[in-house]
Amino acid sequence: MRSPARSERRATGCRKPLRGPSLRILFLSRVVGVIMPRHFSLKANEMLRIARAIATIAMFWCAAISVGAHAQAVPFACPKAGTTVNLPDGRVLTYQGADARDPLVCVVSDSGSQVGPKLLYNYYSPDSDTADVRAGMRDLFAGQSKVAFTYTTVRGSYAVTWNHTWTRQGAATVDIAGRKVDTVIFELEARAPTGTFHAKYRRYFAPAVGVWVRNEVTNLGSALFPALSNTTYQVTSITIPQ
Repeated sequence: MRSPARSERRATGCRKPLRGPSLRILFLSRVVGVIMPRHFSLKANEMLRIARAIATIAMFWCAAISVGAHAQAVPFACPKAGTTVNLPDGRVLTYQGADARDPLVCVVSDSGSQVGPKLLYNYYSPDSDTADVRAGMRDLFAGQSKVAFTYTTVRGSYAVTWNHTWTRQGAATVDIAGRKVDTVIFELEARAPTGTFHAKYRRYFAPAVGVWVRNEVTNLGSALFPALSNTTYQVTSITIPQ
């Protein structure tokens, strides 16, 4: 089984940067000695100057490929203790910071008792906090452009298996109570394999406050929740203690 590093080198032709004698030997012997005609002679300092120029071009070319293949990581931290988030339905979320045993789990109270009290990545409830979910969200926030995982939730005697696919979409500025908030956009496609639920959520995460501030819902066929409508849901205000 090939290692990821070896596969990436095979796909891009890029290797770790060469320095010092290794760089000179590689380019002097393989580049100058092969590309230049055998009867064409150069002084040593001229050959070294050519080798350095070629090495610089190769370095920037490999860097460009690397940037294109992996998005920039998105920092995650739970909202600061005392942060309050007002929702459009009138509910208020109050955060107590991260769980003392796990910085990825946010402790929150809901005036309407509909979410929390603890949320993985400020999104997944405790019964969805599985090893696969954690690994997928970790990779997503680390810069991977697309992740997928499956998990099962149980409500009494009723169990539902979910397939979640997250895709990194880009960045946007969201206006919240007259304040511009920088966000990263993720698209979540959620479905139940039985065909009872299928929807897409375009979710906006604000790294500076640790809150998902906007959600655009597209119903793709959900018998499980027939009332699920195509709608946009955005927090109305965020208050962060000084």
